[in-house]
Amino acid sequence: MRGSECFADLAATQRLSVVESSGLILDDRYESIGNVDAQGRVTNEHAAFCGHVEEPADAGALLCIVARSVALLPALPAPHSSLMDELLDEVGETPPSTQA
Repeated sequence: MRGSECFADLAATQRLSVVESSGLILDDRYESIGNVDAQGRVTNEHAAFCGHVEEPADAGALLCIVARSVALLPALPAPHSSLMDELLDEVGETPPSTQA
């Protein structure tokens, strides 16, 4: 980190984010990814609380980590069918909730 910028490497060639003086956090494409207030509360672009930091530049790093971890999460599995649904499938009837 240097000033209000956060870099992905030690040579400071890959910038992850920059925090403007207003608290707006921009990513490497200059798109808004969140905000940090004077008390260090960090919110994402949907105004959801993401954490607390001591330095504004840390807010950019926090949001980059949160965004990457959300992208790596697997999709939720499909809900399992109930025993009643399986029995009705065997009999050849459709459950009342799916009838048109």
